[in-house]
Amino acid sequence: MTLNLRKYSSNLLVTIFITAGIHYLLFRAAPNLIGLDPKYLIETYVFLAILNIVHFIGLRWLFIKWAKYAGLLFTAISMVKMGISLLFLLPYIFPSTDKSVFIVINFMSVYLILLTVEVLFIVKSVNKT
Repeated sequence: MTLNLRKYSSNLLVTIFITAGIHYLLFRAAPNLIGLDPKYLIETYVFLAILNIVHFIGLRWLFIKWAKYAGLLFTAISMVKMGISLLFLLPYIFPSTDKSVFIVINFMSVYLILLTVEVLFIVKSVNKT
């Protein structure tokens, strides 16, 4: 089983651009409701794009080495990815402000969308072989 990095990267970029576009339109439509600086949005997308590419490269390498344990490896690496994401959110969560909830909701919505794309791509790749 091989995971195609080029196809995954293109799927990830398309998803990021569509999601970022929708996010931007929501920011423009209701700036007072959300009340966040777009800087947080850019940081979130850059962090998650880098994290997802590194995660996928790690999975690709592990699947080549130990294809027999693909499901366990995916779960373990995903847990590490979640832990890194929580570390990224800590500076925004603990000085608890009114904006902390919106930052976490924005982050988690993007995280879950990208996780869904990643899982669908990997399942599709695994089922091909």
